[in-house]
Amino acid sequence: MKIYTAEQMKAVDTETIAGYGIDGLLLMEHAAMAVQKEVLRALGGCGGNVLVVCGKGNNGGDGFAAARLLDGRCGSVCAAFFDDPAQLRGDAAKNYALMSGLGIEVVRDMETFAARLAECDVVVDALYGFGFHGELAGRDRQIAEQINAAGKYVIAVDMPSGVGADTGVCDYAVRADKTVTFTGYKPAQLLFPAASYCGETVVEDIGIPRQVSGKSGVGETITRGFVRAALPLRARNAHKGTCGKVLVVGGSRGMGGAVCMSARSALRSGAGLVTVGVPRCLNDIVQQKISEAMTLPLPEDEAGHLSEAAAPELIQFAQGYDTVVFGPGIGRSGAIVTLLREILKLNKRVVIDADGLYALAQDIGMLQEKQAEVVVTPHHAEMARLVGATAAEVEPHAIETAKAFAQKQNVTVVLKGAYTVVAGGQCYVNNSAGNAGMATAGSGDVLSGVVGALLYRAADCTQAAACAVYLHALAGDAAQRRFGTESMTAGDLTESLPEAFRLCKEEHA
Repeated sequence: MKIYTAEQMKAVDTETIAGYGIDGLLLMEHAAMAVQKEVLRALGGCGGNVLVVCGKGNNGGDGFAAARLLDGRCGSVCAAFFDDPAQLRGDAAKNYALMSGLGIEVVRDMETFAARLAECDVVVDALYGFGFHGELAGRDRQIAEQINAAGKYVIAVDMPSGVGADTGVCDYAVRADKTVTFTGYKPAQLLFPAASYCGETVVEDIGIPRQVSGKSGVGETITRGFVRAALPLRARNAHKGTCGKVLVVGGSRGMGGAVCMSARSALRSGAGLVTVGVPRCLNDIVQQKISEAMTLPLPEDEAGHLSEAAAPELIQFAQGYDTVVFGPGIGRSGAIVTLLREILKLNKRVVIDADGLYALAQDIGMLQEKQAEVVVTPHHAEMARLVGATAAEVEPHAIETAKAFAQKQNVTVVLKGAYTVVAGGQCYVNNSAGNAGMATAGSGDVLSGVVGALLYRAADCTQAAACAVYLHALAGDAAQRRFGTESMTAGDLTESLPEAFRLCKEEHA
C-alpha cells in the first residue's frame, strides 16, 4: 500500500478530477460510503446514535455525505457544524445542502454539542483532513478535548483532527479508535506520537485511477505478497554452499548471548552455513550454545574485546563468505572501529548492528570509502547518534531521516521502531505485523541475523532488509500467540521464525 504526503495526495486528487474527468463529488461519495461502512460495523447493526463533527473543508464534505448516508440506517444521526454555511465551497457546499434537505439535525452551539455527544454511541471526526497543519486552538481545541473526554467510539475521516499528515509531530488531536483514510497511508499514520491518535488505520479505495495513484508516494508498506515475491524458493538441487554463507562477528566478555542469537536466527532464516567470529575467551561458550554453527576464535584484548590483531585473520576468512553481520555484543573500543573499517573494504554485503553502529558513529566517513553493500539497523537513539540529533527528534521524522541518511551514505537503513522504516533504493514501512512484546533485549540481534541470511537471497539489499523486517515481526506475532506479550523473549522470536517463513510461503505449497 502506497504512502502519500499531503502535497502528493492533493496532486492525486487534482489530477483525478482535472485530468481524468472524475467528479470530485463522486470521490466524496465513495469516501462517505467507506465511513458509513465502518460506523455501521462499530454499531454492530443494532441501531445506536451517531454524531458527525464537520469542518468547512472537503473533510467536512465527507462528513456531511456520511451523515446523509447514515440517516435511517442507525438510531439517529446529527451533524455538528459551527461555521457559517455560506463559507462552504464546491463539493462540501453541495453535500451540506443535500444533508440539510433531508432534515438531519445540525448542531450549531457548544451546549447542544455537549448534549448530543453524551447521547451518541459513535463520533465521526470530520473536522480536519490531511491538509491540516499547525496546532488545534480555540473552539477546535475545545471540541477535540470534549470528544476525547466523552469516552465514545471515535472514527476519524482521513486523519484525526489535529494530526498533520506528513510527520509524527503532534501537539494535541482527537484520539480515534479507527481512522478511515483514502487511497493510501499518510506518513503520520505510521509515525509516533501522531500514530497513537489514529488507532487502527484502514485504507479505502475511493476510485482514484491506478495511472494516477501509482505515480507518486514516499514509500509503501510491506505485505506478505511482497515478501513472497522477493524471496525465491530454494532450488531442488540446493546445498549449503548455494544457500548463503554468513559470518557473524561480535561478542565480548559478558556479552556472548547477542552474537549467538544473531547466528541462530541466520540459521533459522535459511543460511546454508554460519560461522561466528568471537574473542577467544568466548569460543568454547559459543560452540556449546550453537551446535549448528562453526566458530572462528580471534585475538582479544585484556578486556575481552576483539583486538586489532584480529583484522588479518578476520578479513582473510571473510573472503569465503557471502554476507557479514558485524556488531552484536561486540562492545566498544578503538579496535572495533578499525575492524569495521577493514570489513567495509570487502566486496560483500555487510550488516552493521548494535555496538557496530557505535563504532560507525566514531568515524562516519568510512562509509564514503566502503566497497561493501551496507545495511545499518539502528533504533532511534542509535540513528540519532549517526545523524547528530536526539531520539526524540528522530522518532516523529523516521521516514525522512532514514531516507536522507540512506541517500547520503548510499546504504540501506533499517530504522527500528513500532513501525520499522526500511530505506534504500526504495522506502518501506512495516505496519502489518509485530507487537509490543518484541520490545525485549536481544530482539535486534535476532533481526540482524535474519537480515544477514536474506541478503544472499533477495535481489538487492533494500528488498532483503524489508523482507527480514516483516518476517521478524511475523515471528513476533507467532511468539506472542504462544507466550503472550509480557513473557516473550528474543529466543522465542528465533524459534518462531519457521512459522513466519511457512506463512509467507504457504501459497507455494
